Amino acid sequence: MRLTLRTLLAYLDDTLEPLEIKAIGQKVSESETAQELIARIKQVTRRRRITTPPATGPNAFDPNVVAEYLDSELSSEQIAELEKICLESDVHLAEVASCHQILTLVLGEPSSVPPTAKERMYGLVHGKEAIHSRKAASKGGADSSPSSADAEADEMFLLGLPFYRRGSWLRWGLPLAAVVLFAIVGVALWQSISGDHQPRQVAQNTSGKPEPQGSGEKNNGKSPEKDDGDKTGKATEPSTPKPDKSTTKIPDEKPPSTEKKPTPTETEKPNTTPPNEKPLETAPDKDPVAPPTPTFAGRDAPPRGERVEVGKYHISDLGPQSLLVYRDKDDWKRVLPGAGVFSHDPLVSLPGYASEIRLNCGIHLLLRGHLPEFTPVEDDPKLRDKPNPMNYLQECAVTLHKPAGVDVDLTLHRGRLFVSNHTLKQPGALTARLRFVNDQVWDLTLQPEAEAIVELIKHHVGGVPISTVQLCLLQGNATLTLANDHRPLSVPGLAYFNWDNAHPPSNYFAAPITKQQRDAMVRKEFAKRPTVGLSADAPGMERALKAVHQLMTVDRTPTAALEGVLDKAGKQYPYEHRLAIYCLGALDEVGELLNILSKGDVVNSPDRLWVIVALRRWLDRDPRQSQKLYDPDTRKGILIEQLSYTTEQAQRVVDLLRDPSVEQIFTSKEYYEELANDLTSNRVPIAELARWRLNGLAVGMFHLDLPRLKAFNAAIPSEMRKPAMDEVNTAIRDGKLPPPDPRSGTPGVGGRTNPKGSGTKQPKP
Repeated sequence: MRLTLRTLLAYLDDTLEPLEIKAIGQKVSESETAQELIARIKQVTRRRRITTPPATGPNAFDPNVVAEYLDSELSSEQIAELEKICLESDVHLAEVASCHQILTLVLGEPSSVPPTAKERMYGLVHGKEAIHSRKAASKGGADSSPSSADAEADEMFLLGLPFYRRGSWLRWGLPLAAVVLFAIVGVALWQSISGDHQPRQVAQNTSGKPEPQGSGEKNNGKSPEKDDGDKTGKATEPSTPKPDKSTTKIPDEKPPSTEKKPTPTETEKPNTTPPNEKPLETAPDKDPVAPPTPTFAGRDAPPRGERVEVGKYHISDLGPQSLLVYRDKDDWKRVLPGAGVFSHDPLVSLPGYASEIRLNCGIHLLLRGHLPEFTPVEDDPKLRDKPNPMNYLQECAVTLHKPAGVDVDLTLHRGRLFVSNHTLKQPGALTARLRFVNDQVWDLTLQPEAEAIVELIKHHVGGVPISTVQLCLLQGNATLTLANDHRPLSVPGLAYFNWDNAHPPSNYFAAPITKQQRDAMVRKEFAKRPTVGLSADAPGMERALKAVHQLMTVDRTPTAALEGVLDKAGKQYPYEHRLAIYCLGALDEVGELLNILSKGDVVNSPDRLWVIVALRRWLDRDPRQSQKLYDPDTRKGILIEQLSYTTEQAQRVVDLLRDPSVEQIFTSKEYYEELANDLTSNRVPIAELARWRLNGLAVGMFHLDLPRLKAFNAAIPSEMRKPAMDEVNTAIRDGKLPPPDPRSGTPGVGGRTNPKGSGTKQPKP
């Protein structure tokens, strides 16, 4: 019996004879291709949101043809054509495998009907042939009473819920007992709350003024002010009536109409003023350029976890394409235009898209996704081969928190964020609390019409994870508070700050900026819509952004829409495929990326390259990300559990995704010999990663002429890949790999070299 697709489906669904199962199992254990196909079948049948084959068009799939294929009624030519389609398309493979699995379950086991269900069915018919007194037949005969076997059958189909049997007193007794219990608990809680608050009301009335009528109600149409226990540290006016604390909001919730915004002219201090004395007011500073340095309480406190609406999602007709998604439990959903944005929801503006959130306080946030195709090309040809930090910017991921003591509280996980103050009708400074990695907390106080850009870039240098934060004031005036250090910001003047985790927390790099430098950065590096110095791929990516945006309809989840993009022919839609792969990486769909990397066909070779880029950006998020692929301690991970890799193969994939050390690049022949052997691996991802790594080092860094390596394709049979392996081994024997030249710098990301003396900090603007 040959190992065909239909044979493997019968083997997986256990419809073969015992002798056939043993023979097929032995053949599967000897064939890595069969093992990969089995793992792929298991993966596509379990994948959520996978689409169905189209009924019309070039990739149409006739259900009758599928049925004839499963019934062995097709000719050998038709079988070969259908199996070829299934091997090239996950959607068609999932359709055939699922149909075979469903038919196996339906036809293999007869349906079971509980006896009481039969009685109800008899009662539905009202014709002459209906006998309403007929009982379900039992083993003892048609006229016998219901036996214990019938009762046990009903028990099984009721899934262990005997409470709702006919005539059972528990059907009404348990709900009644629950109602009585809730009533007793409610009365007890009401009495305890009333008893706790009565002494407080007596103690608060120390000024000799009568208590307000109707505790907790509004007085003269005005909402009550906060009491002395407000966490903002501000005392209340003596004439303000003090409502009952049992009906007021918690201290750190701000009343929308009476809360006074903190300004840089005020210093918040603990409240030491007696309750009946009016506190002294601080006169505001009229100089907007150098306001007094504020202090903000609660910087060390963790962000609040309540989920409340903090703003609206706004889409401008003049701006670039916008696409904002949020995490809802285990799935991603689109934020619709004009819909509310809530705190505690992970928000992501997908790569290449710009998403604006207008917060209720008056601050606007622009989450700017970036793509390498929109990175400005360096004017100096010598600098074009150097890694550009902007290439590490992909999606912008932010989590908003319910503010306490400030106007905005958010965590920037990665990406580029614009922050601006738009309180023109009610002028006043607004403070945004920015949280980053390593418990970094920055308080940015923006004057009206001020705008700043904040970036968090994560990458690896020499295998060391580096997180870099840079802040630049683009216009207006502001104050940046770093721990106890207050920095006035203005243009021209000090307006640029940089920090990374490779240096002490107190080591901040600051630089002054002139208006000419600011204008140049806004036009080129910090543009909200890049237009200057773009690559040749930028127009194609612009079209892809519009096409993918149109597929993000209300009835489709973002991941389903992206998977639909990849179902199209890759040669006709190369930029759409590239953008979809970037977006899947932004949404943590690592399993789907690995499936694309594992596709053994020549057509999807460009897709595998972009998957490597997306996986490396995904690994840059956290040093522990690689353990999700494969954890050597537990010997578990996506590669083991979803793709059925061996532990050695899984570890090899993780090693190839990591950057090599300096010693491996310049002194280790064994490193290059292992890469050469990986070129003939039966696992397509291992061969593709080895080709990508060798091409970056041998061709990109050392400028070797290796034509077979350049034309290499990991999807062709391993025997056809041996010439490329021999070409690399020849370069190793000739002393070209590693090169004999002394190293002139340290390796950067992707096999590039950095000049001597280069560090991890961003250059001065």
